[in-house]
Amino acid sequence: MKRDFELRDWILTVLEDADDPYLGQYEIFERVNKSTNNEYSEEQIIHHLLLASDMGQVKVKNGNIRLTNDGHNHIEEMRKPSRASLPPDQS
Repeated sequence: MKRDFELRDWILTVLEDADDPYLGQYEIFERVNKSTNNEYSEEQIIHHLLLASDMGQVKVKNGNIRLTNDGHNHIEEMRKPSRASLPPDQS
């Protein structure tokens, strides 16, 4: 499966916007597809969650996923004006 950086960024944004520090993969799947008006498959979401975990941007605990400090840093970087195509700030 190919990497989709936009999808990865949407996943991180969904985690940042959540009221709870942890979300389950199904909640992430639902929120990403609602936010993007897209139909990403569960496999695509899981694959990109694993890639984000490999990069230290998310942490998985008991099947729940949270954004790490590196994940927050990535979101701050992607929102800097030099980046052209970003997920909008959901707040």
